[in-house]
Amino acid sequence: MKVAALGTLALAVGLLPAFVPAPAPVSAAQSEPAADAAASVSQGDSRGDVQGDEDRHVLVGVTSRGSWRVEVRPEPSPIPLNELFAIDVRVTAADDPNTLVERAVVTASGWMPDHKHGATLQPQITSRGDGTAHGVGFLFHMPGRWELRLGVAVDGAMERVALPIDLEP
Repeated sequence: MKVAALGTLALAVGLLPAFVPAPAPVSAAQSEPAADAAASVSQGDSRGDVQGDEDRHVLVGVTSRGSWRVEVRPEPSPIPLNELFAIDVRVTAADDPNTLVERAVVTASGWMPDHKHGATLQPQITSRGDGTAHGVGFLFHMPGRWELRLGVAVDGAMERVALPIDLEP
């Protein structure tokens, strides 16, 4: 009972992320309309996409209430199957990708929506207080549809985004 109460309290103050349903997965070659506009992956038009050159993919999403734009740069890129990877995150105003959101605290985890389970490792995220964060210890251990789920807390208000990733064997 006490553990459940602590979990509820941690969720309420933003220490544990709770996530909303995510959009359908997309690939670099094709964009699909987002399944849930409240937590969509966006390239400025509420459509999911992977941005960047062939060597460096950038995942971009807009948070659940539309306040923040989140850019994720994985390393290595693209995200490998069953290998450790890291992420660099930028949180900006949704309407101005050049303005970093100071005091943004970022959480992140991997989730397989079709299998209803997460990743085998718990990554470590360091928010720098300047609108950027760095995460290490990510591992997507099996092929299929994944979501990189991020929470962004600013001054006690939490918003979320789920970035779809398809990993082929």
